[in-house]
Amino acid sequence: MCWWNMRIELRLSLGLALALSLAACAPAAPRSDQISVDQVEHAAGRLTASGAARLPDGACLVSQLLAGDHLVPDWPVDCLRTANGAWSLSVTLGERGGPPELNPDTGYTLYVWLRDDPAVATAFPFDLSGPAAPR
Repeated sequence: MCWWNMRIELRLSLGLALALSLAACAPAAPRSDQISVDQVEHAAGRLTASGAARLPDGACLVSQLLAGDHLVPDWPVDCLRTANGAWSLSVTLGERGGPPELNPDTGYTLYVWLRDDPAVATAFPFDLSGPAAPR
C-alpha cells in the first residue's frame, strides 16, 4: 500500500473513531435530527444505500463501511447531501477508487453521520443476504 493510501486510511480511521466516540457520548434521548438507514443493496457490482434524515436540505452526511472490525479500503469520502428528508449513496465496486468487491462470508456495517456533528450518527449492520435481524 502506498503512503498516500495509508494516510487516507489513517484519516478515515481517526475520523470514524472520533465519530463513534462522540456518538457514544450523545444523550440517550432521541434527537430531532436523527439519521436512519432504510436499505442497503448489493447487486451487479454496486452497493447502494438510502435512508431518512431529519436535517435541513443540503446537510452533508459522511459514510464509512466496515467489514467485520476493519475499514473497507478505498471507501469514497464524498458528501452525501440530504434532500426532502432523505439521502442516498451509490458506490460502484472496483471503479473510481471504490473497493474491488464485497465478501459474501463477511458481516458489514455501514456508518453514516453528520459531518458537522458526529454525534448525529447511525450504524446499519448487514451481510450480503440482507440486514441483520433486530435485537
